[in-house]
Amino acid sequence: MTTNSRSIKNILAKFSFLRTAGVNKLLLIDIHSSVVKFVCIKSREPFYQLSKSKELRKIEVIASERHSIDGDYSLIKTLLKKFIEQNSLHEIYTVIGINDFKFTSVTLPYDTDDVELWFKENTSKFLPEGRPANDFHFSFERYNHDENSKNFFVVVARADILSKIYDSCNTGGLRIISVSPFSLSLNLMTHFSEKNILFLDFTTGKIIYTLVNYSGSIFSGEFYSQNEMGSQRLNADSISNSLDELYSILQAAANDKSLENIHVYLSCESDISISLKEIISRIFIPETFNYGYESYDPFYTGSYLIYNKLFNEYDSRINLTNAELLGKERSIFEKQLSMRAILSGGMILITLLLFSYMAENFVTARLNDEQENILDSNTKAVQAENIKRENDRLNANLSMLYTLKGRKSKYSELLSGLTNIITDKSCFTSVGIKNIDRGQCDLEISGLAVSQQEIAVIISIMEKSSHFTNVALLFSSDKKNNEMRHAATTNSNLIQFKILAKYNADKE
Repeated sequence: MTTNSRSIKNILAKFSFLRTAGVNKLLLIDIHSSVVKFVCIKSREPFYQLSKSKELRKIEVIASERHSIDGDYSLIKTLLKKFIEQNSLHEIYTVIGINDFKFTSVTLPYDTDDVELWFKENTSKFLPEGRPANDFHFSFERYNHDENSKNFFVVVARADILSKIYDSCNTGGLRIISVSPFSLSLNLMTHFSEKNILFLDFTTGKIIYTLVNYSGSIFSGEFYSQNEMGSQRLNADSISNSLDELYSILQAAANDKSLENIHVYLSCESDISISLKEIISRIFIPETFNYGYESYDPFYTGSYLIYNKLFNEYDSRINLTNAELLGKERSIFEKQLSMRAILSGGMILITLLLFSYMAENFVTARLNDEQENILDSNTKAVQAENIKRENDRLNANLSMLYTLKGRKSKYSELLSGLTNIITDKSCFTSVGIKNIDRGQCDLEISGLAVSQQEIAVIISIMEKSSHFTNVALLFSSDKKNNEMRHAATTNSNLIQFKILAKYNADKE
């Protein structure tokens, strides 16, 4: 393969197959043992947004319904026909979600050339033991890989159940393009960097869960709860106990860190969602609930997630549709796509795709520039704040200087007073003047003395003077100073000290 052909292939791989084909609306049917959910979703993104998106897609829920079926799949056909008629959804592409399946994971050597052949030859490893292979359908999907291995998860479902489901939904001219578990829609979501994602479905009496951690592992199953889910039958203690047990199961299956930084996607009746969130928050301590879908009915969360996944990874995901039926629908689907592409004009379409790709890069570059400008503005704001503080300090010093200048005849006596209190075996190293008000100021005098006795003499002289009040020794400590020796001693150890006092310039 030439370099140019590889570049074109890499560019085209960035585009969503369904979006490029002009598909932006799907009918999603989520079938549980006792409940069926219908929801029609349409993309709200611009028509020129054709690339795959790591972020959750912007959607519009056109119509949605839920119905109790109590395990009777034959009811679905009647309910679905009515839903299609009421919302004019004939000839719409359809995805069916199942919740009665077996989940397992498989690891293959990275150098396995023909993965499909391996699964065909090793079917007995993941199908129920002793049962004919024709009784089941299976599908696999790669969710992670490294330099040594490829990791797949496998979904197995009974063929008779799938046939009933397909027959009950194959009505009204619907184009069924996929049959798969909606609860396994999280594994390719990468919009959370180094975060763990947990899907919890409380549609029926059992809790359906899927945990995907950022290291690339996936855990899925169902946990039977003693509580019958419903707006009037929520038993907080029962749910809390069930979730405690589920937490322990996930902790053992994964590890402690996989239960940190959790982002929970919750599927439940909207009128019990607040109560469930409170219970879940006490156990899993999640960072978010239904990120990106907070304003949508949580009862259809699984459908929102599978919609997002289909528009990013259509060809590589789990699909349990019968091979013959899938081939037939796929053939019709591809013919329609080909006709659309021909009518649109091949060269024009490629040009638009490349333009879209370049436009996205341009926008990304502009966003990066804006972020740099924001950082630069923040830096300048900090510098301006530092300059303001320095200006305030200088103004305060200037104000003190003006005060001293106005009372120079009084405060000039301070220097004379300081010479009267110093002794022969001490010296002052600094004198600070603060808080000048009506002839009074606070003094902070630092100095050196040959002994503690000399410091005591200085304090005594100050206390006897009428100009000094509130005399206090702040501290005194030994200081090694070989350059400052008193003429009368050879000892190089001096005592440094600091004295606080008030000076009254008006005292006589």
